[in-house]
Amino acid sequence: MPSQAPKSPTPLSSTTGENTKSPPAQGDVGAGNSAALDAAGLSAAPPTDALDAQERARIDALKVRLSSERGAIKSAASFTAIADVIDRSASPKKGEAAIKLRNTDRGVQRAQDYFKQNGMADEEKAFITDRYADALDDQRTGIAETAKSGGALAQILGRPDPELVEADYSTLQWDAVFGANKEKTLKQELMSPDDMEASVKVAQSRGGLAKLIGLGNLWKAMDPALRSLWAKSNGNNEDAAKAAWIAQTKSKKEPAIVPIAMGPVPAADYAAFSSLAKAFSADTDGCMGMGEDYKFDSLKSACDALGLQEAWYQDGAFILSIPGGEVEAAVDAAKAKGGGVGKATVFTSLMFSEFNYIVEDRATNETESGDSKVNPNAKQNSGTKSAGGKTEVVVTKLPASAILASKPKFLG
Repeated sequence: MPSQAPKSPTPLSSTTGENTKSPPAQGDVGAGNSAALDAAGLSAAPPTDALDAQERARIDALKVRLSSERGAIKSAASFTAIADVIDRSASPKKGEAAIKLRNTDRGVQRAQDYFKQNGMADEEKAFITDRYADALDDQRTGIAETAKSGGALAQILGRPDPELVEADYSTLQWDAVFGANKEKTLKQELMSPDDMEASVKVAQSRGGLAKLIGLGNLWKAMDPALRSLWAKSNGNNEDAAKAAWIAQTKSKKEPAIVPIAMGPVPAADYAAFSSLAKAFSADTDGCMGMGEDYKFDSLKSACDALGLQEAWYQDGAFILSIPGGEVEAAVDAAKAKGGGVGKATVFTSLMFSEFNYIVEDRATNETESGDSKVNPNAKQNSGTKSAGGKTEVVVTKLPASAILASKPKFLG
């Protein structure tokens, strides 16, 4: 953790305050449980016909545990401290949340040490000290209080007793990455135009840039006006429109622009969307790999190599690419809109357990194979390049005209 952070975190292996107390187990019931509810500002209701004594005790125990976990997460002084809370939890919905949180602290410590050893005080301040507290606050606040799709702990505890549910820490931790400070904490590590140029040169020499995008996300990238036309062609029902678009896209193995069944929409209304770039006009933000690493013939091979889950791409996916000779122009277009390309921040570890922060390389980053048979350091953020890993950068505001100029390759 950054030693000079505005909110000084404790050592990685340490926890403080409520973090040192294991939350009550789910089965802790009875008089002591009632006292714990009172201490947490909750209340135990007497058994009713709707909730018999055993169910009442289970719910009261769950309330106590979630309240304790919420307090510990809110006061956590490091990502590792949050990981400790999640590991101690009896929730079955943990996923890889704790792994990602601990991996981030590993990368942070490694980066801080490197910057200090090499007299890179500006980099330490910009990439670690100025970001750590904000990234940590997003995790604490998102998990404990404000998560939207994941149902934060405060929201879960606010439900009526019969509707009380378990904490889904896997989803909560992921959602928290995209908190109030995401524009700062996930920004590329760039100190000068030279850094961006170095990333461009790597991409040029390694077959350009490429990205795997699922059909669901490509639908979201569709121009809103075109999406509206698809909805009109499907009874003004966007869910039906999306289903029709996915079916047509999978059948043709190319992104559909004009629906086969246009319904009440005149063909002339689609004239404005004469190319993929016009039809899917959203800029591209996020991780992109090197073109030479994206020679995949199946979705399974892509997911295995990139450390992704096939379930995320159950409708299929496309490989979108920019040839090496076109990377510089694409990045120049992104720079004109305030975007660009560069090394992924160490806090990318909060999103992907396969992320491997190579601090010595200031132009790109790496992934680690998720298969421990291929790489004994799988999902450990080892800091060393390994077999099965892939090189990647982060792009922002990359125009659709650049990423859709080459024919997308369908993987179903």
